Amino acid sequence: MTSAEERPETGPPSPGAPGDGGPATGAAVGGAFGRALVAGVRAAGAREVLVRGTRRLTGEQVFADAHALAARLVEHGVQPGDTVACLYGPNLESTISRLAAYILGCPYVYLLPRMPLEDVDRALRRFPVPVLLVDPSRRQHAEALTAAGFGNPCLYLEPEQVTGRRTDPSPSAQARPEALASVIFSSGTTGAAKAIAYTNHAEAAQFATALAAYGPSPWRLLVAPGPFLPDLMAQWALATGGTAILAEDDHAATMTGLIRRERVRQCEIGRPAVLYALADHLAATGSDLGELRLLLYGGTPVVPARLAAIAEQIPDVLMQNYGSSEAALIATLSPADHRRRELLGSVGRPAPHMQTKICAPDGTPLPPGHVGQLWVRSAQNMAGYIDLATGTPSDQPGVAIADRLGVLADGQPEWLPTGDAAHLDEDGYLFLAGRLTERLPSGAYPQPLENCISEHPAVIEAAVYALPDGATAVAVVPRAGHTTSLADLHAHLHRSHPASTHPQHLRLTDALPRTPGGKLDREALQRLHPAHGRPAEKGE
Repeated sequence: MTSAEERPETGPPSPGAPGDGGPATGAAVGGAFGRALVAGVRAAGAREVLVRGTRRLTGEQVFADAHALAARLVEHGVQPGDTVACLYGPNLESTISRLAAYILGCPYVYLLPRMPLEDVDRALRRFPVPVLLVDPSRRQHAEALTAAGFGNPCLYLEPEQVTGRRTDPSPSAQARPEALASVIFSSGTTGAAKAIAYTNHAEAAQFATALAAYGPSPWRLLVAPGPFLPDLMAQWALATGGTAILAEDDHAATMTGLIRRERVRQCEIGRPAVLYALADHLAATGSDLGELRLLLYGGTPVVPARLAAIAEQIPDVLMQNYGSSEAALIATLSPADHRRRELLGSVGRPAPHMQTKICAPDGTPLPPGHVGQLWVRSAQNMAGYIDLATGTPSDQPGVAIADRLGVLADGQPEWLPTGDAAHLDEDGYLFLAGRLTERLPSGAYPQPLENCISEHPAVIEAAVYALPDGATAVAVVPRAGHTTSLADLHAHLHRSHPASTHPQHLRLTDALPRTPGGKLDREALQRLHPAHGRPAEKGE
């Protein structure tokens, strides 16, 4: 087998001819993806492209509204190339505001609902904006910012404020591929939220990768609510010349109804917990998924035992996504891969044009089967973190974006560490073990242990974590009518994991604590454990 770094890199495919010439406007839309997005909306004409609840907007309406909003921004002092920031929300006008920024060639800062007010305040201090765009759902946040001293006007994205006859803004300069296109923020679950900078070139590569992974034909895509990725995928759907349906909630009945009623072909359902609920709903109601071709999930680890049952229940449509805010889409587990039970603990093979390697702490590449840190590189990679103290994208404070584009002398992107522990098998499938910071006192990582424990017939899911005294514990959600003991779990683990890695303590619980993003909250598990702050009793 050829290793990832030895495979020839042909570069991402073009984001598509529809964007090559740009829209028929006076403005030169910034970036190759921006051109594809606005051209895709324009080409849709009288066909619906954005749907949420009872609102259904055609390509003509979105195209006109985006230009009208761009003109409003110019009236508020925004010049082509200035930074635009938005208190982003679920309403269609937030999506339209991104198009307006592309029309003006303006970098766009996503201020997502999950961000604490103090992080939003820090971001706005580093990105001076003449006017702050505000989704109607974020009015209270805007008022709190104003009360805290933010002095610039707010432009509320109410439908009546955005809707209007198309008005072309003044022409903007063609955006350079290496220029800043967007800024997003990490979730902050492992520390302070980080500002992540993407260039026009990276955005175009992300779209090209999505086309290669999910199919180039016009999408009819349903997205569940969630932080950033659903919004980005909705934009990709528009750029294919397709339709984006934005669900108002991720309840199983809602998602199933929309899939059938809207004749959805692709659905981004989000976290595995939502997938589990959807499968339970289908089993209980006897419903099906209509014309659906692809059901995408990811964001947190999946329980392989539960996934195996779902793959039999709804075959040939499941695709797992694994990625990060810094590197975008890293790997996918295809519908065909879901037929192989031994791969259900994997996140799949590298996405198109993504290179991966596993390295020891000293940076030495490791052979297949060995666990180390996952490193990745592709044209999708971020340009760098933005230092909010200086406003410059960087690895180190004060390093300007021109010095930190992540491109080597041979033209290849720079390798990016993910902070994830993983191994590759002989066929290139990637298996995650956990975050490097989650390494247990035994030297093992939690995810392989959790996957094995979850195969026990009495267990729904499990979480393995370290205790303050250096011992290891496991929290287990038991199946209804079942119970288990530490001795049972040790016997089960003994088949594939050495005794030195087995948890010393057991806690039965109705549910595992999770962060707002759906990830396991291991710190909360430590706080809830009866042994916190005193020697643990075995089997607790």
